[in-house]
Amino acid sequence: MALKKAGWKVKDIADEMKMTPQQVSNQIYLYNKKMQENGAETEVHMSRIEPTKRPKL
Repeated sequence: MALKKAGWKVKDIADEMKMTPQQVSNQIYLYNKKMQENGAETEVHMSRIEPTKRPKL
């Protein structure tokens, strides 16, 4: 989630984490769902993230 919050694209996260883009999207969806169930405002929205400089790992 930190990479997505930092503005990384799903494909880039998938490459970095050795996952498929679909797996990354699923994890983001599950995270958002869990946050909503706990009454917290969803922190990660696919379309509202402002791109930032890609951090080095």
